[in-house]
Amino acid sequence: MKKDGPFDILLGFSDGGALLCSAVIHGLHNIAVRLPRAMLLFTPFPPFAEDCTHRLDIELMPDRRPVIEVPTILVQGDSDIWGGLVGLSTSLFVEQALDIVKWHGGHQLPSPGEREFWVTIVQRLLRAYSGK
Repeated sequence: MKKDGPFDILLGFSDGGALLCSAVIHGLHNIAVRLPRAMLLFTPFPPFAEDCTHRLDIELMPDRRPVIEVPTILVQGDSDIWGGLVGLSTSLFVEQALDIVKWHGGHQLPSPGEREFWVTIVQRLLRAYSGK
């Protein structure tokens, strides 16, 4: 990210979403030049601790205050078997920065054939990117 960036929008799925949240929480100084203007996360697991040896236990964080201010579209599947873990990640976002999109699937990316869903995602991502 540092070599090829900066990037305006970051995309992460599952553990990739956890990694992006971790980078934003702990500082991007090692991997990027600046914060992205927006993120698109699909079913992200909870982020990692700063040393990357384990996940942050969000429920045990002392003040559990929101720390992620990057405008983010978070896609969560209604039938995601990991939905409880994915739900924990939402508490890390400042309320006005987070836009949760539910879809009928599980812990996978929606198929390209779900045109209406993808149009919604693009519209919301453009809104987040423009700061509106």
